[in-house]
Amino acid sequence: MGHDHHHDHTVSSLNKAFILGITLNVAFVVVEFAVGLYYGSMGLLSDAGHNLSDVASLLLAMLAFRLAQAHATPRYTYGYKKSTVLISLLNSVILLIAVGVCRIFFLSDTPQAYDGMLPWLALLLVCSLFFPLLSVYRFKQGCQD
Repeated sequence: MGHDHHHDHTVSSLNKAFILGITLNVAFVVVEFAVGLYYGSMGLLSDAGHNLSDVASLLLAMLAFRLAQAHATPRYTYGYKKSTVLISLLNSVILLIAVGVCRIFFLSDTPQAYDGMLPWLALLLVCSLFFPLLSVYRFKQGCQD
């Protein structure tokens, strides 16, 4: 019995979902960082940093997909298809470094009072749920195109 079907895992084009996901996340990072600075909330600042790492991951994914589309050359006979694996590894290393930095700097932070921030926290919570869901929906739509 032969195994006779073809798997095509190439990406034909980068769709608008990447750009939308990056734009929404950057806007959310800016707002969350500003509110965190205004209220002196380490929780909001650290979440803004986490969302910024999501933006970096999306940018690295875009880079990987673009490199994977590069054609083979006499020197690189396979092209750059394995760049997706290497960039995933790079992303993992960056996240581990970020965890170490958070461990060093933020573990000793004391709890904070949230006087007057409840409306902002509620708005940020809604945005933190809505933006990723919208991004996932757009990514899924882009995969079906």
